[in-house]
Amino acid sequence: MNFFTKTKFLIAIIIILSAIILSIFGTMGLHKYKMERRERVESQEHQPGRYIAKQLQLTPEQIKEFDSLREKFHSELEIMMKESKDVSKEIMDEIMSEKSDTVKLKILAEKYGKQQEQQKQITINHLLKIKEKCSISQQVYFKKLLKQLENHDRMDRERGRNSERKERD
Repeated sequence: MNFFTKTKFLIAIIIILSAIILSIFGTMGLHKYKMERRERVESQEHQPGRYIAKQLQLTPEQIKEFDSLREKFHSELEIMMKESKDVSKEIMDEIMSEKSDTVKLKILAEKYGKQQEQQKQITINHLLKIKEKCSISQQVYFKKLLKQLENHDRMDRERGRNSERKERD
């Protein structure tokens, strides 16, 4: 083989390998794009508000009302959860102090309990408002959705307990 034949052969190999590399990167990019798109769609479907709106077949007016209710609910709940977290931290700080004040701990525990009660009441009021905005046929589906969400929450709690047990063992 002379020099020019070798060079042509090497150039052909380089071109073929370049085409293979480009197709690999193209395939990887397309796969990543599809995965991200699928994740976006799934995350939208798994957002309770969007999922409920889709399942109940809400009208555009109902969607606006539900979005407004959901925003108000989340802002109220966020405030309450921060307050509960602060009280919980106070409880832990008092427990870890050199001389824990049991009277203060009792007061903090009662305060924490009241906050939990308020959080639950906010949730109840929110769900009752949503139910009130539903038509009769939508209320039937709404009840089914609440049962599904409760079952899902219960399963998450059980998974959490099981993982805690595994960590201890």
